[in-house]
Amino acid sequence: MVNTSNSFNEELNVNNFPNQTRNKMAYRAVKRKLLKAKISLSQTLQKILEINKNRKKLTYIKNTHQKQETLNEELKVLNKTAEFQNKLIQKYEKLLSGKRA
Repeated sequence: MVNTSNSFNEELNVNNFPNQTRNKMAYRAVKRKLLKAKISLSQTLQKILEINKNRKKLTYIKNTHQKQETLNEELKVLNKTAEFQNKLIQKYEKLLSGKRA
């Protein structure tokens, strides 16, 4: 009896696919990552806008120093996250433009 499990795994190995198929698979993977990164950035920007809206409301209320500090900390984290997501999007777009050129 022949051991087919090893040959089956070799057939599924990505390196055994033709280059064109590998390129299509890589392109789709990067495209999917790009889409997810854009969605994440959009959600982060919505949270930043929401925090800014809340900060404006706080100016009309007294004794809001602690709440203001909390919002400032959240805003710092979200800004760093948005910067990272933007760099990631640029990286993926650069990869995609290089593959399809």
